[in-house]
Amino acid sequence: MMCPNRRRIAATLLALAALLAPALAGCAPNGAAVGDTQSTTASPAHDSVQGARITVGIIGTAQDSETERQTDSAIATALTDYGMAAVYTSLQDVADPDTVARQAIADYIHRHVHAVMLCNLTLTDANRDMWTTSLTDLRNAGIAVVLVAPTDTPSDPDLYAAVLTVGDSSGAMPISTAIDDVVRDYPHERDLTVTTDPDKNTKLNGYASAD
Repeated sequence: MMCPNRRRIAATLLALAALLAPALAGCAPNGAAVGDTQSTTASPAHDSVQGARITVGIIGTAQDSETERQTDSAIATALTDYGMAAVYTSLQDVADPDTVARQAIADYIHRHVHAVMLCNLTLTDANRDMWTTSLTDLRNAGIAVVLVAPTDTPSDPDLYAAVLTVGDSSGAMPISTAIDDVVRDYPHERDLTVTTDPDKNTKLNGYASAD
């Protein structure tokens, strides 16, 4: 039999959980991806970090390709040059890339990053549920997800804000601008061609903040 004190403690914990649930759910917009509500107003999660440096978690490619590795490096450099803080996780030469990626996402949530970029996402029967859970965790935390040259995209469009293709065409948007738009939840296309050209991704003064 549970003593009265324990019953009161249990009831208090249940009440706190009920109060916290709506607040946590409020980080994810209804019927849209975080960073893609087509609104010019930042989401509640981002409102709490006004003035902070924009921090982007980057999960690199698991593909054994020198070209893809160079692209990952160029992305991190472009964001850093623009004044953002890029936190990079490599999936190269690891026994289980999916496990490393899942751990990185948990760390990014703990760090309260503003966006997470996934390079060359590949979904299989073995990892699909894991990725759905991890992307849902990011969504519930109010963190925008950007896919870079994915092999596959999640079936739920609310789990990612944009798909980027890195190219050097004349009409390519600076990748820093694309990430800035997503973090600020400015209107943007879902599919974007971006460039990592250093001349187009340089912020002259200060750093890129979430204001």
